[in-house]
Amino acid sequence: MCKVLGLVISVVVVLLATACDAEEQKRPQMPNILFILTDDLDDDSQTIAHMENLRSLITNRGVTLNSAYVTQSVCCPSRASILRGQYPHNTGVTSNRGEDYAEFVSSGREASTFATWIHDAGYQTSYFGKYLNGYDTTRIPPGWDRWFSDYGATKDQQFNDQGTLVTFDPDKYLFEDVLRDKTLAWLKDRDTSKPFLAVISTHAPHQPAIPAPRHANLFPGADLPKPPSFNEAQVSDKNEWVRQLPLLSRDQIDVMQRLYRNRLRVMEGVDEMLEAVVSELRAQGELDNTYIFFSSDNGFHMGQHRFSQGKETAYEEDIAVPMIVRGPGVPAHVTRQQLVLNQDLAPTFADIADASVPNFVDGRSFLAVLGDNPPGSWRTGFLVQARATENRQQWIHPMPTNFALRTARYEYIDYPSGRDELYDMDRDPYQINTIYTSPPEGVLAQMKTQLKLLEGCGGDECTTAEGP
Repeated sequence: MCKVLGLVISVVVVLLATACDAEEQKRPQMPNILFILTDDLDDDSQTIAHMENLRSLITNRGVTLNSAYVTQSVCCPSRASILRGQYPHNTGVTSNRGEDYAEFVSSGREASTFATWIHDAGYQTSYFGKYLNGYDTTRIPPGWDRWFSDYGATKDQQFNDQGTLVTFDPDKYLFEDVLRDKTLAWLKDRDTSKPFLAVISTHAPHQPAIPAPRHANLFPGADLPKPPSFNEAQVSDKNEWVRQLPLLSRDQIDVMQRLYRNRLRVMEGVDEMLEAVVSELRAQGELDNTYIFFSSDNGFHMGQHRFSQGKETAYEEDIAVPMIVRGPGVPAHVTRQQLVLNQDLAPTFADIADASVPNFVDGRSFLAVLGDNPPGSWRTGFLVQARATENRQQWIHPMPTNFALRTARYEYIDYPSGRDELYDMDRDPYQINTIYTSPPEGVLAQMKTQLKLLEGCGGDECTTAEGP
């Protein structure tokens, strides 16, 4: 009798296990997330027009967000905002100084990022490439299972490879080739029972933008774009710091021309890296279940408003970034106009992973914007911060601290002294003629009010101030 009963129990256990396995197979697998973050890539379509793999594998198969922005156009502040989903005044990282990163760690803010939220939701996580300026330790930041990042000031040479310092010769290895190989090795060896989050953070096209030998002779005839704002002839209506800038010299323009071609060349390495990673995902049968995000930490100006090459301002060329996404349920080859920000990436990733988002987050998930029926009611404006560059060797000298409000149509730049600026971006997309002294009725007052609400906001306060 006992033997019979034992046999029955065994059969029941087997049947239940089989049923559970069948149920697991029916249950949809959580989607993977791949985030490719470039460095100093502007939103000019000419900059990425040559990237055939980006176009065929991502753009033509996904959504291009035409109104994607960063809230401070500097590497470290933007990257901290991406990690935490916060404005720079809340991350505490408002410059590229090593002290800012040290405080980011000591304050405990680095211990709660999209990496930790998504890891806690059961994802396997990996980070390959550039992290934050000031990172010079073999310590692996919280939330990452696989870690490979450049170390200290030896960019392109020394790396923290899972807690061990390794060295690569930049004369022999293109940084993006190293990232490609490390990413592919991890994808092949990872725990396939879990969904994954992978970040690939390139140096390209950041200066000095030294291309691989195989790309060194590409684009010999590519001309530096010269929009109407290039070497702007008349700046008398702008703030004093811009009025003091001389017209660009022939030598300065020649330097930008050479840099422009090299930026195109180093982005070929990114394009090849993208193709290799997508091919591996396809071979594993994971591509259709993977969201792929392509963006940049900030924009980049080259000659606009008399600025030589660089970033940091609140002007459009510095705050606008590319944002292209493909993935499950994302329609192919469409565009969206909703205002999305770098600090929206963290809550968007968390939304995909069904991970909990802390109350401190200022950004909002734009996953719904990527669907077939995007929301009609969305953010109406956002805060831009630009820190003073006086007495510092920076891209822009000497710019005073200023705050700006960018809406779907206007940008208002508020300076501590001197002339403020207001631009109608529909009629003047290159920000040549400020309409501050003759604004449409009610526009300037409304923008000043919204800007004040955003300065110093946090969490839900920011969402409310941004609208709707």
